[in-house]
Amino acid sequence: DVGLSLKDDASRAVTIDGIKDVVIKTNLSTEDKGTMLIAVGDKVNVSELSNAEKQKSLGSVLKKGVETQVLSPAQQQLMQQHLDKITAEQIKKDTIKKVNDILFDPLSNTELKTTNIQAITSNVLDGPATAKVKGEIIQEITNTVAGSSLEAQDKAAIIKGIGETIATHSDTSLSLPNKA
Repeated sequence: DVGLSLKDDASRAVTIDGIKDVVIKTNLSTEDKGTMLIAVGDKVNVSELSNAEKQKSLGSVLKKGVETQVLSPAQQQLMQQHLDKITAEQIKKDTIKKVNDILFDPLSNTELKTTNIQAITSNVLDGPATAKVKGEIIQEITNTVAGSSLEAQDKAAIIKGIGETIATHSDTSLSLPNKA
């Protein structure tokens, strides 16, 4: 807790690395070491750190736990799920910021806003996130457009564009191999 409350990023990173290294080098059983690394990860996960700092710290703890074979497969999976969740939250936040920047750009007309938001939607669909997260992000994009101060017909045009992008998008990762 004290290490996470330090004010500068470098001090926090050094503290977390130090704790991680001490846990690895102790005479505890491998199972106990894994449990302690999970506890460090849990503290990082609920801390006030930014998502980027959480990603970096959790990624570091996970990597060290895997390299030293201290984390069980179940513990690795749990920590990876926490990391994936934080990454998804950061992607959502970044995406909505881009959408808001486009919506509030006084120099772009509805057609340009639609094209730019369609490009963002396409990038979300092509991104590495799970289908569930992609759906949440696209729903958030749509809600952001709908809740904006634009005229109703402009909102409708942009949301229609989002729908067209989704309808015409092809996801090659889901294509089935040809059967002979």
